[in-house]
Amino acid sequence: MFGFGKKKKGFSEQPVKAETMRLIKKCAADVERLIGIDSRNADARTVVEAINTYASKWQKGERPTDLEDSQYTLGALWGEQLVATFGWEWTSVTFHEHGDSEAIGVVSPNRSLAVYPFHFLLGCLQDSGVPVTILLAFNMVAEGKIPQMPAHGYQNLMDGVHHIVPPA
Repeated sequence: MFGFGKKKKGFSEQPVKAETMRLIKKCAADVERLIGIDSRNADARTVVEAINTYASKWQKGERPTDLEDSQYTLGALWGEQLVATFGWEWTSVTFHEHGDSEAIGVVSPNRSLAVYPFHFLLGCLQDSGVPVTILLAFNMVAEGKIPQMPAHGYQNLMDGVHHIVPPA
């Protein structure tokens, strides 16, 4: 299921700094030990499913690594799957209506949608009540199930993706 609230305004974006992008790429490449698959030789859906499974297991108490490591490593890999599969781009978004706070995320080519993988994963890994909808969101984008959103709206995809029936 998919549902959004009111459209938000007041965004700007800047390129992600080169050093930060280097760290994102390094984190994404260092993920095999966490999810148990070779991400370089697996299709994007399989990789995203493994990230989703990891976060779900974490919420159930299976915690093989520390929080910070998981949040950044899995977030980098998830973002890289969106980039490689859908042509999205890493960027730094400033939210002017929220005290000029900034977040690194991946955005659709027309900037209508955004995913902030590090923030979303932090929420999932810190709170077992946050539904893990990583795979659902990926599948909905892949299947064209996301409604058209206004360009440059930076609508957070993860705010609008919800399970009709929560997984077990």
